[in-house]
Amino acid sequence: MKGEKTLEILELISEAAIDMLDLVGVFLSAGYGASYGKIEYELDKQRNQRWERRAKREKQIEEQKGKNLLEEKLRQRFYEMIYRLKKDGLVEKIAGGNNKTFLGITPEGKRKLKNLKIRKENALPNYFYSASPGEKFVIIIFDIPENERKKRNWLREVLKNLGFKFIQKSVWLGKIKIPKEFVEDLRKLNLIEFVEIFEVSKTGSLRKIT
Repeated sequence: MKGEKTLEILELISEAAIDMLDLVGVFLSAGYGASYGKIEYELDKQRNQRWERRAKREKQIEEQKGKNLLEEKLRQRFYEMIYRLKKDGLVEKIAGGNNKTFLGITPEGKRKLKNLKIRKENALPNYFYSASPGEKFVIIIFDIPENERKKRNWLREVLKNLGFKFIQKSVWLGKIKIPKEFVEDLRKLNLIEFVEIFEVSKTGSLRKIT
């Protein structure tokens, strides 16, 4: 940075001025006739407080620099995204009043938007869930219609990733705690009526948990 060395030198000079102020503060707080030990204690106290304030101020400055850098990166990404949308013919500039320019969506952009919405509605959740070992065995049985094959394949991959073992056709076993997010996604996908989850007790009986 231009002038950085000048800044460093001025900061060093300012330290001497601060030390003088510290000394004045010591006599004001300790008293003019205070012992050397008392004066030394108050001087250390003043110095520590000054360094704490300085460290706090430098931390705030660094945090602000980081925030500004992040904002600049986000702003740059935003303009890059707008540039790509304009280049692909999805948005266009529209002249407005008071010499202002607005962005509007093109017919091609409307078609793209519609396709993206459909894709989102039909998108399957992630195959991975955060799960932990359980104390009881869990049995999952499902019978999903053939027209929902994609969802059925998704469920199989999820069960593998959770740590369940394939026992026989559409029957899986594992000593895993069922994640709540997994059950919620089954409901969102309208699969809950085709999936049964049982917990095996110590006596061997089954307790349905969904």
